[in-house]
Amino acid sequence: MESKPDEEKKNISVKGVNKELYRKVMQKAVETGKSIGELTNDAYKALLSTMETAWGKSMSVLHGGPRIISDFKSISISDTDLKEIGKNVFFRNIGDLDLSEVTSETFEKYVDGLVNIDRLIISNKMKKSLVLLRGRYINKIDIM
Repeated sequence: MESKPDEEKKNISVKGVNKELYRKVMQKAVETGKSIGELTNDAYKALLSTMETAWGKSMSVLHGGPRIISDFKSISISDTDLKEIGKNVFFRNIGDLDLSEVTSETFEKYVDGLVNIDRLIISNKMKKSLVLLRGRYINKIDIM
């Protein structure tokens, strides 16, 4: 995910980092052309997303909670798709998520959460408040 210029960035020091692990991160930074800070931010986002997924899976087991749809570069989901799934859905780690054919009513009934979405596309009739309350780490929301 791309960082925004207005994001708050801060120099920090982290104690207790394993030297070998840090060396491997430095090597990956060189290989990918990213800074160590960018890789660290990516790692934190992945960790938080994984924790959210673990929570979602735990809820699925305990309470028949949400189905998880994750790790797509691009996907379009319609009202009909969500109704066919028939259970609540949790979206995570998706590049472009197109929900422009989903109504506010269907979204409210079937979508439990949106985490780590690069670009979310919604209808201009969708209640944006629903999306804001259920989303985390969404880089951009396009309204069609």
